[in-house]
Amino acid sequence: MNLLSIRVLILFFLLPVLAHGENLKRVSYSQLALDLFGSEKQALEYKNTEFYNDLPDEGKEYFMSDSWRPEKVGFIRGGFRAFLLSKGILPGKDGFYAVTNSIHFEQCRFEDDLRFVHCRFEAPLELIDVDFPKASEDGVGIEENQGGALLLDSCEFRSAFLFDCKSKNLIFPRLRSCRFEYVFMLLGQAVLRVKKCSFDLSSFWLQSHHDKTSVTIDSCDFQAKSNDSFGPSLTELAVNFFSFRNNRIADHSKRINTFVCPSTNIDLSHNQFDANVKLVLSSAYFSHEPTINLESNVFKKQLILKLESIGLASKLDPKELNNLNFGIDWNGFYNATGSVQIENQRAFRIYQKTNKLLFDFFRSTGDLGSSNETYVHMMKAEGRKLTFEYQQNPSFQRYFRYRLNSLLYHYTRYGTDPARSIVVSLYVILLFAFFYFFFPSNWEVQSKARLFQDFQDFIEKNDKGYAKPFLKLLKGFGVSMFNAIILSLNAFTTLGFGEIPTTGIARYVCVIQGFIGWFLLSIFTVALFNQAQF
Repeated sequence: MNLLSIRVLILFFLLPVLAHGENLKRVSYSQLALDLFGSEKQALEYKNTEFYNDLPDEGKEYFMSDSWRPEKVGFIRGGFRAFLLSKGILPGKDGFYAVTNSIHFEQCRFEDDLRFVHCRFEAPLELIDVDFPKASEDGVGIEENQGGALLLDSCEFRSAFLFDCKSKNLIFPRLRSCRFEYVFMLLGQAVLRVKKCSFDLSSFWLQSHHDKTSVTIDSCDFQAKSNDSFGPSLTELAVNFFSFRNNRIADHSKRINTFVCPSTNIDLSHNQFDANVKLVLSSAYFSHEPTINLESNVFKKQLILKLESIGLASKLDPKELNNLNFGIDWNGFYNATGSVQIENQRAFRIYQKTNKLLFDFFRSTGDLGSSNETYVHMMKAEGRKLTFEYQQNPSFQRYFRYRLNSLLYHYTRYGTDPARSIVVSLYVILLFAFFYFFFPSNWEVQSKARLFQDFQDFIEKNDKGYAKPFLKLLKGFGVSMFNAIILSLNAFTTLGFGEIPTTGIARYVCVIQGFIGWFLLSIFTVALFNQAQF
């Protein structure tokens, strides 16, 4: 047998196998509608089926598009309402079509879009490895629009909704104004839009690992109905774009709800998190740093943050990170407070690494105010660590370190606010001046004894009245106070006296103040250069 005969024989046996993938059973959209809404079967299962659109006028239904022009009123193919009304199949008194049978689509192909409007699904709806190869009207204007749409509009799910799609075509799932009990969505190439829907927070899973996929979740309500100890991973997305805006997340349990978003573009804006939440913002599946936008979010409970990198085009602000009141995930919420947490050196380093990443980002983008706030936050954590180390193993060196840390915060906010040091220095000068006021100096025109005599003349009634003695007393007091301030200023700035122009204990106080002034002015100089070199 020659080589050509062998090839022909192999091809003969392989043809039925190769043809099997395209040998799909064909079912019309009208038959599908009758099966869904007019059948008494408890379960409907479709495998390797191609659905062709034979609905009147292709089952066109008008809708408000939210894909690329939100104000556009367009139409979608594959709607069943007009066909059902023509067959006398009416919705219930509440306006919903009741779908009581479970529905399972697997490896099916839909010639057109598929739309369910005002339907109540009493049993699971499952779509696994389905395909919408024909371009959807709702996708017009989107680059590389290759596929169709699945639309769930104003529907209610009292059981599970499962959507597992690995189609080679770009598809457009739309979930609008729906109520879900259990949702699991695994996306391939898709442009997913979810708007004004409500979900059970403990039964919501959304996953995708495709760099052409984008996900938008807008104006939705997530309420936890389960009190399980372990929180779900709400999203696990390695996608091109992820937008989560205007949503409300509520969970009154202690569990942590996780958003895993290794995406190239991440937008988390105008959300209210009344739940413990963990945000994993990274580009683990991509070669470049993610662009992150956090704007006007409210975190009422614990915020756990995991960052690996931040693109310079990102928009971050300490206020958007709960005023930097965030933690890392280390057997729960870790924010370097309390002796038990601070004792964990490895967790402390990871926590400070996250702060350093934010500090470097703010500094690289020229946001001096935010970088200063982040640096102060880091140094406060370092101060708690130094205090803990001194309490555990007291020594003069450790005592000096944690006291110096405290001084640096109060004097210049760890070198980030030189102007604050001027105010503190002024208070120091005035405090020492008040002390020097009660001691004589070589600069005094009159002695303190004469000042006390002027005070006595003022309080004793005489033929000169009170005005003249008061003015004389005020002049003497002013001169003495001015000399005390000059003496304090001279000592603080360590300009030098030649001979200290005071007597008694005030001479020793001058030396102490000189040392304090030298020390504080050195810190001021370093802080000033640090901010000037930014």
